[in-house]
Amino acid sequence: MYKEEWAIANTSSLGSNFTLLSGSNQRVVSQAALGAATGGTVGIYRYNVGKVASDHMRIDTGLITPPAGTLNSGIGLFLLARIPDTFATAGAAGTYVGASLGSAGSWTIQSINQATPTSRASGSIGTITLPGIFSLIAAGPLYVALWNNTVVGTWTDTSNTVASIGATKRNWGCLIQCSATNQQHPGLDWASAHDLSGRGFAAA
Repeated sequence: MYKEEWAIANTSSLGSNFTLLSGSNQRVVSQAALGAATGGTVGIYRYNVGKVASDHMRIDTGLITPPAGTLNSGIGLFLLARIPDTFATAGAAGTYVGASLGSAGSWTIQSINQATPTSRASGSIGTITLPGIFSLIAAGPLYVALWNNTVVGTWTDTSNTVASIGATKRNWGCLIQCSATNQQHPGLDWASAHDLSGRGFAAA
C-alpha cells in the first residue's frame, strides 16, 4: 500500500512524490493538495514512489474543504487508475481511467487517452458534505466509484477501451483542476493506493 499525506511545506507542485505528466503544476497548501492560486489550469500527476503489484487496485482520497475557503460547485479533481508507464502512448495502450465527484454530487467515470477524456458513466448523488472519502476501484474491466464506501457509479469496459492491462498499467495518480474564477474546490488531505488482489472493497 502507498499513502501520501503531503506533510511538506507549501509548494507550487504536489511535491517530489508526484510527477506532472501534462498541464500545469497545482499546489500544496497547509498539507493539502489544491488547485493553483490563479488561472484556469489542469495538472495530471502520477505517483512516482511505486505502483500496485497486480491488475486490481483501489485508490482512496480524503476530501476536505480547502484551507483557503469553501467548496464550490465545480469538479476539482479526478482519481486516476491504470496510468501507463509511457504516458504519451497513443490509442488504447495509452488509455487510463479517471473518476470524479463534484460538490453538488455529480460523478463521472471517464476513459482518458493522454489528456483527452471520454465520459463512460455519470450521474448525481445530491449535495455532499465534507470531509469524506472518495474512491476508485479498478478490478479487471470493472471500474467503481465510491463515496464514503458507498457505490455511486460503475463502468464495465466491455469494449476493451483500456487495453494492455498488465505490469505497465499499474500506476495511479490524480488530476487537479483550478477554476479561473474560484479556486475553492475540494482539497486532498491524503491519497492512498493498494493492491486488491484477494481483498474486498474495504476503505483504506
